[in-house]
Amino acid sequence: MDWQALSWPCSLARPPKVIHFSMYDVDHPPGHARTYRMKVWSLHLYRYAAEQIVDGVTVPIRPGYAGITPPDKKLQYRFTGPSMHGSAHFMAPVPKGAARQSLPVMQDLGDEFEGAYAELEEAVGCFANEPARARAILWHLLWRLARPHEDEPEAHAADDGAPASDMHPAIRAALAHIELHLSGQLAPADVVAHASVSHNHLNRLFDSTLGESIGAYITRRRVERARHLLVNSTIPIKAVAIEVGIPDPHLFNKTVRKVLGESPSAVRARGT
Repeated sequence: MDWQALSWPCSLARPPKVIHFSMYDVDHPPGHARTYRMKVWSLHLYRYAAEQIVDGVTVPIRPGYAGITPPDKKLQYRFTGPSMHGSAHFMAPVPKGAARQSLPVMQDLGDEFEGAYAELEEAVGCFANEPARARAILWHLLWRLARPHEDEPEAHAADDGAPASDMHPAIRAALAHIELHLSGQLAPADVVAHASVSHNHLNRLFDSTLGESIGAYITRRRVERARHLLVNSTIPIKAVAIEVGIPDPHLFNKTVRKVLGESPSAVRARGT
């Protein structure tokens, strides 16, 4: 089958149930391969070249491409080097009698890619603290990628009655910066520099808004991302550690135990 003919039926009649957003910049060595399954839908916006095999069909990955795969598909990736990309994992319940749209396995977004990538970055940055806003962004992105477009709804977000955010601009900037860089080197000093306030002031904002320090928040978000990957994928535990910015296996194990009270393997086995 030609990969350009491969697509998946999906209902976009209602906003998707968002499971997780992530930005990754992982230095995979050329020739590295990975095989796994996700239990949920996956959207990827790629800034790198590689190869994906799904349902026995080889699909090229190129900078500027958007890829979508449904749950429980066996995915094989063959990397050619560093893999910078953004991803969204979600569920798409089908309302009774709802029409379905077609989501291509891969498509070249061309001039529209940078706009879509910026939207995904926005969703990653706000997901942890403004999930309704992030869900609306993802719903809009999926409608942009769907074929055909004739059934696009007039509104892109359900009214959850959620209050508008009154978050301090410095902490909003800090939280977004953290979410966008969790997979790499990230220290509290980096966050402070991005927030454009003093270290003490930002720490006070974190304590009053979130009840924890900058460093504790970074650790918690890394462990939450790790838990998501452990529960919803078969990605090897060592690879999960790398993708959440804690590449040292011993430190990763220790950090997960401290936050979740059990080892990464136990989290995966329990699946909750």
